[in-house]
Amino acid sequence: MVDVVIAFVLDFILGDPAFLLHPVRLIGRLINVVEGVLYPVKLPKRLTGLVLLAVTAFTAWIIPYSILKVLSPYRLLYHIVDILMIFFCLSLRDLGNEAMRVYHSLMDNDVVMARKNLSMIVGRDTDCLNENEIIRAAVETVAENIVDGFISPLFYIILFGAPAGLAFKAVSTLDSMVGYKNERYMDFGWASARTDDLLNFLPARLSLFLIPTAALFIGMDFNKSLSVGMRDRLKNPSPNSGHGEACFAGAMGIKLGGLNYYNGVPSKKPIIGGKRQELEREDIRNAVHLAYATGFVTMIIFCGVRYLYAGAWW
Repeated sequence: MVDVVIAFVLDFILGDPAFLLHPVRLIGRLINVVEGVLYPVKLPKRLTGLVLLAVTAFTAWIIPYSILKVLSPYRLLYHIVDILMIFFCLSLRDLGNEAMRVYHSLMDNDVVMARKNLSMIVGRDTDCLNENEIIRAAVETVAENIVDGFISPLFYIILFGAPAGLAFKAVSTLDSMVGYKNERYMDFGWASARTDDLLNFLPARLSLFLIPTAALFIGMDFNKSLSVGMRDRLKNPSPNSGHGEACFAGAMGIKLGGLNYYNGVPSKKPIIGGKRQELEREDIRNAVHLAYATGFVTMIIFCGVRYLYAGAWW
């Protein structure tokens, strides 16, 4: 567990490094190559999509597993590589940094730059969003991504080690690249999207405890976070995304959801949360603070439970 703690601290200090050999970027390249080979094959698209999922996830697991296996006699080198692998799986600080870029643009009264920065972290159309909609989108993406960007990978790392965390990141990357309900990916991306839902199922439900606990520690509303989380968690069309959003909305006393556009197509999501509909710029900062607090609480609880179960920090 010392490796996990060190990797967490590195992520919080450094954020996600932007360089070409980042494992998640390599996974993205692998997906592009395998998709290019499999998509033209004259077989049912769900079958070839399942093969894409299997090849990508297995590769993302077997390579780091084999590396750690080879390094196991060399304890110092083993732990250095293990820490780096875990570090690459976590994206808590990067999530906060991206949202704060939107915040700082708004504080500079530069709505155009705020839209541009927002477009880097959301899938919805941003070109015509007003300030309230920009703030809502930023808060929603922080609330949603605290689960699949941090809680879920840490959950699988604690249970099965760094290779499992990288395999999870492979599935998450697959979902972001091929898990769309459009003509090309409706069937081809089906296995990836459903597997991502499955892997996030339990971590999302653990967030119903983790986020309110974090809210309590930073002076936000624990009771509302828990009650709104339980009440509104299934209003989102996604089986998992609504859990984080509902807990954040309750903790912050705000309403989330509403009309979004994706490639010009309207998509109206149910309203979740508390009383306040008009959002403020500081809500982005507050959401980031809650995300960071959730990260710390999750790390402490997960490592503590693992220690009680395994009885060792190494």
